[in-house]
Amino acid sequence: MDFKAYLKQFVGPAHPNDIGTAENTQRFTKWLFDFARNVMIVGVVRYIADVTGSLSVRIIDMVLSGALIAFIFSHIQVWHLHPFGFLNNERVATALDFVVTILVSIALFSAAQITIFTAIEEIAKAQGPQ
Repeated sequence: MDFKAYLKQFVGPAHPNDIGTAENTQRFTKWLFDFARNVMIVGVVRYIADVTGSLSVRIIDMVLSGALIAFIFSHIQVWHLHPFGFLNNERVATALDFVVTILVSIALFSAAQITIFTAIEEIAKAQGPQ
């Protein structure tokens, strides 16, 4: 066996499922690190607003916090639950599905908002005494 043939069998193409998994993992970790970076930025801006007492920095803090919440909500709102798909009346099932989707979205959105604001406050506190 020649060396080129050996290398060809040694390093072969990846399985399509492995490529898909790798791409999904890379997308998720990129999103996670981008999100963590954004939370840190908002935390630092919150700290600066707290320390300086500047109204303009506080407004920037509020805008950035709102943008972070909007970013999270954009990931929550792209799906719909269908727990009542078994019902024969399609109008009732659709209405109930809609209500459940809205309630779960509100719960997830609230949990994300509380978590984000708690993390931002902790980051701001960690920057130094206030």
